[in-house]
Amino acid sequence: MAKLSQEMTETVWSMKRQLLDIVDAAKAAEFVLFERWGETDRTISYLEELSSVAEKATNRFSQFSSLQIRIANSQPAVPADML
Repeated sequence: MAKLSQEMTETVWSMKRQLLDIVDAAKAAEFVLFERWGETDRTISYLEELSSVAEKATNRFSQFSSLQIRIANSQPAVPADML
């Protein structure tokens, strides 16, 4: 099975954890903002921005996960273009 170096693997897992933290923080802030002030002319742009941040981080997380699966399925070695 094709594998990344231990250092590269740890870097990817660390980045995925950071992305999960970003999603969590953005959604938590969005929830608090909505609960306290609702959806008003003043808050709507902030709510949309927080939602966008969470969505972008989610997409990046998915891309990393897909790449990990593609690498695991590569045989006998990881192609240079994936690295």
